[in-house]
Amino acid sequence: MIDEVKVGFARLGEVKSHQSDIEKEFGVKLTIKEKNIVEFSGEGIDVWVCKKAIKGISRGFRWEDVRCLKEDDYELCVIEIRDFGRDTKKDITRLKGRVIGEEGRSRRTIEEQTRTVIRVYGKTVAIVGDVDGVELAKNAVVMLLEGARHATVYRFLEKEINRLKRGGFG
Repeated sequence: MIDEVKVGFARLGEVKSHQSDIEKEFGVKLTIKEKNIVEFSGEGIDVWVCKKAIKGISRGFRWEDVRCLKEDDYELCVIEIRDFGRDTKKDITRLKGRVIGEEGRSRRTIEEQTRTVIRVYGKTVAIVGDVDGVELAKNAVVMLLEGARHATVYRFLEKEINRLKRGGFG
């Protein structure tokens, strides 16, 4: 099976510098083509998982952040910021600021509470982590993008994490 992902020029270096690691870890062969297209070939499931990792790198993650995606219970979620406001520079900047928070506090709090890694890159917010953590972080990010107060989001996270702990989250 062969598939491909377009990777922005600014992120292509991360793919190139870890090409052999990616090939070995996911059991695929990478080819970097013109126009920043990364092509990968191999077995179906390996290609599918590698595609998630390359998409993660293209959304601002480092190789160390996405290598966990080969595990069944880890996931990548990409949220389009423009789905929550106008596709203007001013709106995108405002919404990114809500997710990041003052001095990165909001993003860091969500990451710590959900045991995920979050990248705000371009017009997206991307999340990598275990399935439960990604779902919680996604809900928190969407709440912020929809205008919820930060304190409301933090209370939501606390309540959901306590509920999940009773059922086996952490």
